Amino acid sequence: MIKRRYTYSQDQITAIKVDGYNVWIACNDTSTNCKLLKVDAINPSNIYYEIDVTASQINALALQSTTYIVLALSSTSYIGERISRTNPLISYGYFSKPGGVNENAIDCLFDSNYYYFLTPGSVSGEIPKILKYNTALNLSETIDIETSGETIQNVKSFTIDGNGNFWLVTNTDPIRLIKVSKPGAVWVIEAWDIVP
Repeated sequence: MIKRRYTYSQDQITAIKVDGYNVWIACNDTSTNCKLLKVDAINPSNIYYEIDVTASQINALALQSTTYIVLALSSTSYIGERISRTNPLISYGYFSKPGGVNENAIDCLFDSNYYYFLTPGSVSGEIPKILKYNTALNLSETIDIETSGETIQNVKSFTIDGNGNFWLVTNTDPIRLIKVSKPGAVWVIEAWDIVP
């Protein structure tokens, strides 16, 4: 086995995403700027792009088919950013942080029609939210993750299945699996303890 070490000038890698034979690497750079690097997956010292991102941190990355990479940001103005995967230096757009959302996105994903950003509900008085944006980068819906009899907070990640159901896990209760679905007109939140 061959071991190699690749060193970058930034202080911390905060997220990575494999993109074919490339890897996108999000790094902290300063307190108000981050770097997004597109590097070769075989030799990560080959940096194809180094992009400045105005945010205190890039928390997560997601791919939209072959077109865009999506960033979940820690920022006062934006919940996320969308950057072209083929022309990242000039083709990008921002997802505005809606009023009433006081936390930063900690995760993001894309299905065939919408972008989704997850806020954790870790600040006192806040509940987790899924923010749904259309492909024109406009907010389409805010899904509050709360249900009677359940305290859901400190959500750390989510995914979406083929039926449009969201699945979440939390830092508060690591064996708890939360499902967010919309079988009718309203969102339904269910939770299970996964015990081996």
